[in-house]
Amino acid sequence: MMGNEGQETPARYAIHRHAARLVGRVVRAWVVATQPRPDPYTGDMIPFAEQVSWFLQGLIRRWSFLVAISLGSVIWWATTGFLREDPLVKWNAVASLAAIQIEMLVGLAMYNQTRRDAIILRKVLKLLDRVLEEVEATDDNP
Repeated sequence: MMGNEGQETPARYAIHRHAARLVGRVVRAWVVATQPRPDPYTGDMIPFAEQVSWFLQGLIRRWSFLVAISLGSVIWWATTGFLREDPLVKWNAVASLAAIQIEMLVGLAMYNQTRRDAIILRKVLKLLDRVLEEVEATDDNP
């Protein structure tokens, strides 16, 4: 039996070449995506995991997300016979929604305040650097 298992046919060669190019592109894209990038607010270089974290928080920490979660919960309750449930189930559901809402409100404030604080701290550091440069310049020239 003549088999060409070990031989590279033109079709196999094309498939292997295409697969190798695809893998190369995926690896290059991953390397580029995981490189530290500057934070849009502070300019600090942040790693990939932190970029993803800030991106997801930016999606979640919005009033529209809070309203959507609240409306979704109320619609779900209204359409699934929630009013016929046991009082403990109702209490747990309402308490859970209240906890989510409180956490979202606190998270919104903290998220936005963290960004503002970071920007102000960078301005203060630049001002401090300028003051130190002036002090050093006056110390050098008595």
